[in-house]
Amino acid sequence: MSNLKKLYWSLFFIAAAALVILHQLDKLGEITLLTLLATIIILPIIVESCRCGNFFGIFVPLGLVWVLYEKHFIAWLGIEKAIGFWPVILAAVFLSVGLQIIFHRKGKYKGKMKEKFEKHFGDGDFLNGTTEYNDDSDVNCRVSFGSGIKYLRSDELKKAYMKCSFGGLKVYFENATPAPEGAMVTVDVTCGGVELFIPRHWRIRNSVNAFAGGVVIKNPSRSTPEPDAPLLVLNGSIRMSGIEIILV
Repeated sequence: MSNLKKLYWSLFFIAAAALVILHQLDKLGEITLLTLLATIIILPIIVESCRCGNFFGIFVPLGLVWVLYEKHFIAWLGIEKAIGFWPVILAAVFLSVGLQIIFHRKGKYKGKMKEKFEKHFGDGDFLNGTTEYNDDSDVNCRVSFGSGIKYLRSDELKKAYMKCSFGGLKVYFENATPAPEGAMVTVDVTCGGVELFIPRHWRIRNSVNAFAGGVVIKNPSRSTPEPDAPLLVLNGSIRMSGIEIILV
């Protein structure tokens, strides 16, 4: 952990302690302790998401911040009507999906953002960011409030379970081969972004149930799989999230 990164976390927890004491002394007005604790949890998520260029981890937590302090923002901005929880969260999700599509294609903004943060805070993750290599036929990937990268290497990939909550997950399938009956990939994504890098000659069958989100396939015109090509079946559910399938 770099010195600046240690300094960041030190100041963060010191500030958190000070805010809790100020709240107990009634110095923060109508802000409740629960609201304060939620804010303390949310802020590192936003910082980490900025570092790795995860738009879902930036705007969905910011939407939660708006919900927590909505009446204060309304008074400050002079808004006459409250927006409400679901409109704010849905707007944050749609904004995240749009920016993810635009800037993933160009790849410059995300790279500059990550480079800037790594320059000041080092190349490690603030929360539970990980990079893993897996050689099993059954794979389990879980990411919560952070980011993760998974490289699959299997001669007979059968099943993969991927759970992502308020974070970002990248999974690379280039060095994996589905089992003869196909590979079953089950996703469970809530307020997150998942990128699947899949060989373009594979067949992809999408059966994901999506609420306030969706599955996008990049460069589908470049994919011409044969009828007997390896099969990947994608199922499960996503809520206020997005999945990108990048054909490589």
